[in-house]
Amino acid sequence: MILNQNCPHFITNGLQQLLNARNERRERSTMLPIAT
Repeated sequence: MILNQNCPHFITNGLQQLLNARNERRERSTMLPIAT
């Protein structure tokens, strides 16, 4: 609980990284149609 109050940006940072990973996967899948 203390961590959440002290570093609320930590959660948003993690979410942003997850979104970036998803975008990278999308780009890779579009660039490599054979994979899908």
